[in-house]
Amino acid sequence: MTIELVLLVFFIIVLFIFSSIPIARNYKQMVEIKSSGSKIFVTLFATAIGRGSVIVLVEKRHLLRYENFVAYTASLSWLYIIAKYISPRIHKYVGKAQNISDIFYLCYGQYGGRLVSVIAILFSFIYCSVQIGACAYLLDFLFEIPKILSVIISYVVISIYSSLGGIRAIIRADLINSIFAITGLSLLCFITFDTNIIYESPVFPDKFIANSLFLSLTFIIMTFYPSFIQRLLLSKNFKHTQDALYKYMVTYGIFTLIIGFIAYGCYEPGKIGLITYIATLPEGPLRGFIILGIVAAIISTADSNLNNATVTLQAEISKLKLKTNNIMLMRILPFILAILNVFIILQFTNLLDLLVIILVFHLLSIYS
Repeated sequence: MTIELVLLVFFIIVLFIFSSIPIARNYKQMVEIKSSGSKIFVTLFATAIGRGSVIVLVEKRHLLRYENFVAYTASLSWLYIIAKYISPRIHKYVGKAQNISDIFYLCYGQYGGRLVSVIAILFSFIYCSVQIGACAYLLDFLFEIPKILSVIISYVVISIYSSLGGIRAIIRADLINSIFAITGLSLLCFITFDTNIIYESPVFPDKFIANSLFLSLTFIIMTFYPSFIQRLLLSKNFKHTQDALYKYMVTYGIFTLIIGFIAYGCYEPGKIGLITYIATLPEGPLRGFIILGIVAAIISTADSNLNNATVTLQAEISKLKLKTNNIMLMRILPFILAILNVFIILQFTNLLDLLVIILVFHLLSIYS
């Protein structure tokens, strides 16, 4: 076993132990947490950075690499609009709602709430598949670890600590994932700018402006995902939430733009630049921590989406007025959703297909 795989195993063990203890003893501990501004910032960053990492890992993104770079830059302004104008509107539902479907129940009644619940569950469920699928692709490319093995190990780990601790476990996992992600991605940036990467002069296609505008809209919509709204409803102190949003906007923007710059600079026709570049680095602890940074970023988004799907689905089951044990549902549902996720990942070989599917679901919730 190489030092890189040892580091990967070490990361999984630390993440599992730190996130699983203490165990939530009642339903309230599974869905609520006392949040400070620092906790909200960490969980916002951890939840989003995996989304940015996956976008530069998935297949076929190189076909629109310059448009992607411009679109990412343009979409960052949307985070400021959310912090300044949209988050105050969402914050008035703190204490009344736990996620976007609860808000729609309060505003539009049973039919509006149920429609958005279904959309949010499908979005979070499928997006979790995208994240774990990207992680499996990375490990298969670099270490030749079978895809099914990577997928099963990932889901076993996040399902166990999600079922034991609920949102509290997710927040603790976000802290660990943020530390590893920031460390690994910072090392990647440092090493890349210290090497000779050739950035050829861009050749812009005929539909460059149209493609850039469409992708900007796509990234803007994807920014406002269910887990993100769930985080905005955690704190009763609006100033904590808004300050965390501003810090998140700056930090997330810096990291995603630099990673995008590296990925497209490392571009080779028919290959995925970021993974290809990492594969060329010398094996050892340094490359190991870079790989851990990307894996941690992806896992931090995957477990958030799994938790959001679990909470929303459990709430819908409870509304059916069946004799159910809420905390038991919260412990069982992550495993059921994980098993279904494994099936989806094995059916879809192209992660871009899944991204398109979840975008359609999310568009329905935005415009409903």
